[in-house]
Amino acid sequence: MTRSVLNGWLFGLCVLVGIYALWFLAVVAEEESEILMWLLWGAPLFAASLSSYLYPRHITVFSITITITTVLVALVSNLIYQLSGHPSDFSGISGGVILASVTAIYSSIFSIAGSFIGNYLGIRRHP
Repeated sequence: MTRSVLNGWLFGLCVLVGIYALWFLAVVAEEESEILMWLLWGAPLFAASLSSYLYPRHITVFSITITITTVLVALVSNLIYQLSGHPSDFSGISGGVILASVTAIYSSIFSIAGSFIGNYLGIRRHP
């Protein structure tokens, strides 16, 4: 990957991690918001769209890496939440497998859709 493609991926990654961080802070503070919940679900879509918009030739790479990153961020944030003494719906190994499976399914669908949206808009911008 060239440096500019890496920058495009990093922009998408920052969007993804930033939304998960906001959600995590809201949950810890017990101030969950429905808007943040929708942002959390749409984070892979936004991240893949941004990356593919900036670099429309690499949509497959961006959608796959955003999916993998979404799963890892979800698992790590769930683990940190559990280790800080809070009860979790997805505790233990079996909970982690369930969380990873569900997150992989929805994030792959949203990442692919976001990649195509970003690719379409990016190609229109860079004919």
